[in-house]
Amino acid sequence: MTKEITLKINGTEKTFQSTKDGYFCLDEIWEDFDLKASQHPTEWLAETGNRPVESGDVFDLSEFDCGIWATKKLALMYAGWVDVEFFMTVIDAFEALAHGDTEKASQLAVNHT
Repeated sequence: MTKEITLKINGTEKTFQSTKDGYFCLDEIWEDFDLKASQHPTEWLAETGNRPVESGDVFDLSEFDCGIWATKKLALMYAGWVDVEFFMTVIDAFEALAHGDTEKASQLAVNHT
């Protein structure tokens, strides 16, 4: 069953579909948002010391020209690395949830994604 993720990066909103196993192509996100070469998923992996791959939530198939694939959780992490405003919204929503304010957390999520 495919999943969907809607991201708002640098003021632009786009929706992406996962594979039936729930993985999103980070290269597709990078291309569709027309991000800089320094924001390519391979740069993110290098900066994180490849820990996302080691966690099993990211598969780097770029050596086979198949891109970098990640679970929804790690796709959100990549989006936060690319766009600080997106990252801050995720933090604010988490903080609201941690304090039991589900309405505020929901509103933050809806307004940003």
